[in-house]
Amino acid sequence: MGKFTFWFLILSFSAAISGCQQEKINKTFDINGGTVVALDSVATPCILNPFAMKTVGERLVIANRGRDTIFDVFSLPQCRYIASGIAQGVGPDEIYSPQPFTLARYGANEVCMATGHPCMLSIINVDPLSVAGQHRLVLPERWQYTQSWALVGQDSLFAQQGSLPMDWALLNSQGTPLATLQVEVPEEVIRAIGEGEMAESLAKSSLGAVNPHHTRLAVAYRSFPRICIYDMNLRLISELEGEYEPAGRGVWIVNVDATARALYVNLHDPHDTSFTSSTILAIDWEGRPAGQYRVPKAISAFSVDEAAGRLYFSTPVEDDHIFSFPL
Repeated sequence: MGKFTFWFLILSFSAAISGCQQEKINKTFDINGGTVVALDSVATPCILNPFAMKTVGERLVIANRGRDTIFDVFSLPQCRYIASGIAQGVGPDEIYSPQPFTLARYGANEVCMATGHPCMLSIINVDPLSVAGQHRLVLPERWQYTQSWALVGQDSLFAQQGSLPMDWALLNSQGTPLATLQVEVPEEVIRAIGEGEMAESLAKSSLGAVNPHHTRLAVAYRSFPRICIYDMNLRLISELEGEYEPAGRGVWIVNVDATARALYVNLHDPHDTSFTSSTILAIDWEGRPAGQYRVPKAISAFSVDEAAGRLYFSTPVEDDHIFSFPL
């Protein structure tokens, strides 16, 4: 074999490996694509202004700000109403200044929610519905607050710093960073939002997620449609991005839900001001697209029942309905 032929093969092999790595990391999707789904719905007399929902075992828990009681609980998969309860307050069976959008799964029969106290979680038994206790999460000393977080187990966090530079960190139960991630946003996105620290903060705002086995982490950017999957050392596994035109302060990724099978992302193109549809993108924990669904309604809160293979959601307008469709 001649020297030229040898080096040609080496360079070709290197280029092929590089191409495979690039294909693994960078993937694109059509934010307005997906299979149009047919919806089922259940009307209830109790839901109003739902901010978040989570499936826990055979229950669906909904948190709202529109009534005296914070929670509604339904059985799955029929979505049959079971109970409402737990009021705002400082009593033993009440929650002080609840933040419904922080609702998260906590245990086999529990959810949790952040309160008005910094880093204080209220733990809620789902069946029967009751306050089980409180737990304080610890942040690094230089962090005044978090912009977003996801629980890792029951006492550790994957969290984004609330002030610039707004980096992400995997924190242990003592608030010590085990791994950190620098947030990077295209300059065109920042320019479209405006100048100054507030614009940069809005551009870097993102959502975090952890898979139930605690082997993968995810970051979904709200100011443009990018989702990144990482291992537990915050090494990039895969990056997915939808085609987009910057939309100022518009939100592209509304919320997410993490199951053992996949990360589910609720997307909406902010240029569509009618807001009559949403896209749900499913991504497995190796960063591969696992399904895309076009929903003919605006999704506000949603959650996936993986055992039944069904997604449940609410809308901003029909606040007494729960909608669902099979995955």
